[in-house]
Amino acid sequence: VPTGTERILFVDDEEQIVQMVQQILESLGYHVTPRTSSVEALEAFMAKPDGFDLIITDMTMPNMTGAELALRLLKIRSDIPIILCTGFSELMDENKANAIGIRGYVMKPVIRDKIAGIIREVLDGCREKGIMARILIIDDDVQVLDMLRQTSEHEGYEVVDATNGKEGIRLYRENPADLIITDIIMPEKEGIETIMELKQDFPDVKIIAISGGGRIGPKGYLSMAKKLGARYTFSKPVEREELLAAVRELIGGGKMNIE
Repeated sequence: VPTGTERILFVDDEEQIVQMVQQILESLGYHVTPRTSSVEALEAFMAKPDGFDLIITDMTMPNMTGAELALRLLKIRSDIPIILCTGFSELMDENKANAIGIRGYVMKPVIRDKIAGIIREVLDGCREKGIMARILIIDDDVQVLDMLRQTSEHEGYEVVDATNGKEGIRLYRENPADLIITDIIMPEKEGIETIMELKQDFPDVKIIAISGGGRIGPKGYLSMAKKLGARYTFSKPVEREELLAAVRELIGGGKMNIE
């Protein structure tokens, strides 16, 4: 069954369905924000339009149907992928849903394997069409930070950066990234502590650790980072192509640059 770590806003006016589907999605690794009102879902999205990677909404709801909600969301952020869930409806079918910009269509009841497959089809399809993956870079060395940012942005990735682990964790909690690249030796909160806290709260987070030294040398720190869950580790100075190869393996390619 395909899994993921993206952020999903799930909307259904039936509390039991919300709880059931939330459990399904979280078991697949996704970060879920549940809402039992289409109006509340719209408010949550308006408050943070970039805080979600996917919307899954019921069709038949009071005050605002799923189709009406989808149209409002797409006016705010035209690239947001939306999946519509519905039982029998004379007002909506898959062709009508596609015509208004909805990317996926699921008939109720929601089956775990089926929704898992549709979610990945929609998200991976968006990525292939050029939706950028997001990288969080944490490093207190401004020159290294700038180099990593420029390298990542040149490849088409969206970049958020922080100069210490404490700030990096805050940014990730507010808006989870597809990948974290973190230094080890930093003020406020070092990279080892940062990795430990992130992996404890977000077990599926993908992390690349880098280090230029310290009391026990870069290899010692990077070995610790690897044991704590870092997927790749690199000593400074980081070789650009080696780093990008690791990034592409973990989150795929960035948006194509046309120069």
